[in-house]
Order: sequence, then C-alpha cells, then structure tokens
Amino acid sequence: MIYIKRDKLEATLGQKINRNIRSLGVDTASRTGWAITDSHNDLITIDYKWIDIKTTDNNFKFNRMISIFSDIFKNYLPNIVIIEDTFLRFNVNVVKLLSRLGMIVYTCAYLSPVFCEKHFLGPSSARKNLGLKGNAKKEKVHEEFKEKFNIELEDPDIIDAIILSMNGIIPWVKKIKKKKKQKKKI
Repeated sequence: MIYIKRDKLEATLGQKINRNIRSLGVDTASRTGWAITDSHNDLITIDYKWIDIKTTDNNFKFNRMISIFSDIFKNYLPNIVIIEDTFLRFNVNVVKLLSRLGMIVYTCAYLSPVFCEKHFLGPSSARKNLGLKGNAKKEKVHEEFKEKFNIELEDPDIIDAIILSMNGIIPWVKKIKKKKKQKKKI
C-alpha cells in the first residue's frame, strides 16, 4: 500500500486533486495489473495487485477475468475506472486480446452495483497527465515516477496501472465531460 499526503501530491502535480473518489486503473496484459487510488481529504492511498492467468485457452482466461473483475467492482466500488487503451504496434493478435480484456473490464464496470465512470486512456496520455514522459519505456517511466513522487515499487511492471488509477483523481476527467456536453448541444 502506498500513502501520499494530499498537499504534497498536489504540489508535485501542480494542480488540485478531486476529493472522495475511488479510482480503478487497469493495465490489460497477459499479466494484468490493477490499482485502486483513494482520494481522501488529507491522504491518498494506492493499493495494487496482479492477475496472472497462465493458460493458452483464451476462453478460460476471459471467463476468469470476468469473475475476478466482477468481484473487484463488488468489493471496491470504484467511482471511476481508467482502462489502458490499446494500439497496434506489431501484432494484431495481441491488440485483439488486449482489446477484449479491456472490454471485459468496461462491461464489469457497466454492471457494477454502483455507477462507475468508464474511460479508455492511452499510456502516453496517462503519463503526460501526471507530468511524466509519455513515450518512454516502462523502466524509464518507473524511475521518473520514483524520482517525482518519491515512491519505490517492488515491480516496475505495475507502474502503468498505478498511473492510470491516479488519473482518475485529477481534474482532466472534468474536461472530458465538458467536451461531451458541448458536442451534445450541437
């Protein structure tokens, strides 16, 4: 569990943080990382875990992910979920798998017992929203994150899930809502 004083995080980010929000960030991958960021009045807490389903049977993997994320939404009741968006790099089959995993998370959020905002966000944008280099390799992002926020992580591979969950407590989400409302008026 990570603990950060609100005023320290706001000073580091150079912006106010939304209060009383529970954000779930999900980095879909063969080893899916997820993090919950809670924004309290004076303290920010971040908890993170892994889902590592070792199988070549995608149907089994999908069914387990549905079960696991259904439980996550029931137990943690996040207000917002930020799911890492996929992009085509080299292998279309990897994009298909990651997109399906992301949609499982989205669907579980939709079926959540409490209303949950749902957003897909690319890793570069999520990093930039926290003032980090968007296109750096995970190891470099981990080092930059460690220096900027003074947080040491045992496994740098969880960094994107934490960054995604932290995005749920910063005001960029309000900007998205304003843009959507403006489009509806037209």
